[in-house]
Amino acid sequence: MADTSLAIAANTKFTDENIPELTDNICELIAIGWGLQQALDSNADFPKARTFYSWLEKYPDVAHKYARARERQQDYEADQIIAIGNRLSIWNV
Repeated sequence: MADTSLAIAANTKFTDENIPELTDNICELIAIGWGLQQALDSNADFPKARTFYSWLEKYPDVAHKYARARERQQDYEADQIIAIGNRLSIWNV
């Protein structure tokens, strides 16, 4: 009986009410350069990767937020590359 209770609790940990906020928090970490797995591992309240990937399929808003976070991540990383390049140019003058 306890195994069934644990399975039910695991299935109800994430709800339509808390998935948007969790997604926002995960995507914010991705946008500032974190990898998905790193972001998911950073908080015990976040889902495992398998669950997050299922959200991408099930919830269009999650997929949109994730795609936007990856775009923002590319901007962030491009800025980091430019900053490194600028520092190297100054040092090599």
